[in-house]
Amino acid sequence: MEFHEYLVELRKRKYRDITKLAKYLKVDYQMWRKIERGINPLPRRTLLSKFCDLVFAKEYEKSQLFA
Repeated sequence: MEFHEYLVELRKRKYRDITKLAKYLKVDYQMWRKIERGINPLPRRTLLSKFCDLVFAKEYEKSQLFA
C-alpha cells in the first residue's frame, strides 16, 4: 500500500469530510486533497503528527507513516 492510500484509510476512520480535517490541521483543503491523491509531496513531520493525533492513530500506524 502506498503512503497516500494509507493516509486516506486512516482519515476515513474518523473524518469522512476532508474539509473538516483540513480546518483542524489549518491547511488548505486543496493541498490536503492533493496529498491524499499522491500529487503533492509528503507533508511535514509536524503536520503528520498532528494528523495522527486527530485520527487517533495507534503507535504502529504512526511508525508506518513516519517510515
